[in-house]
Amino acid sequence: MKSPFINHLITKIIEGKSEVALSSSAAKATLSKLEEVAEAIRTSQGEDAKQSVLSYIEVKRALEQCIDFVDNKSTQVTDEDHTIYYDFIYSNLTKAEAIIDSELTHLGL
Repeated sequence: MKSPFINHLITKIIEGKSEVALSSSAAKATLSKLEEVAEAIRTSQGEDAKQSVLSYIEVKRALEQCIDFVDNKSTQVTDEDHTIYYDFIYSNLTKAEAIIDSELTHLGL
């Protein structure tokens, strides 16, 4: 990918409540990138491909939960949940990058 998901910014999501602004902005930027890539895949390959490549629904929800964890003072998301969501996001977006690089290079992502 020209602009990969897995970069220095995404690693800041895990900072959580110790670096609220940084963690929140990293999660929001990753969510924005996910939306952008999802739309490109959906337009070219269809809705099923978007879900298959990106685990879109689940990764989006995990990112939203990470944002809620740091932005919402009365969140139900625990520290442990936040770590699990982060690990899920990181793992699935790493796989997505590999698929995009090997099978969807024509999209120029």
